[in-house]
Amino acid sequence: MEIAYTRAKAAQTCGLPGKTIDEAIRSGELPATKSGRRLIILAEDIQAWLRRCKDRGEIPPRAIDDSDRTRLAACNRGKRKAEIAP
Repeated sequence: MEIAYTRAKAAQTCGLPGKTIDEAIRSGELPATKSGRRLIILAEDIQAWLRRCKDRGEIPPRAIDDSDRTRLAACNRGKRKAEIAP
């Protein structure tokens, strides 16, 4: 296990989109340090953040894959049909 990650590597390691990591850093929930142009995130900080999310019952959003897109599209089609029907 590594001691620190870049933003991209942290997202990849957690299986989360980079935007989720960015938002956690922006909100102050996930500490990060700037090193040159890169953000460095300690592995222990990522683990602590994920534990806090789990304890609150807030699992960070993961990357959306094709099966999710298919289900969302089907759900949205059903909503539109319901809105159109009398």
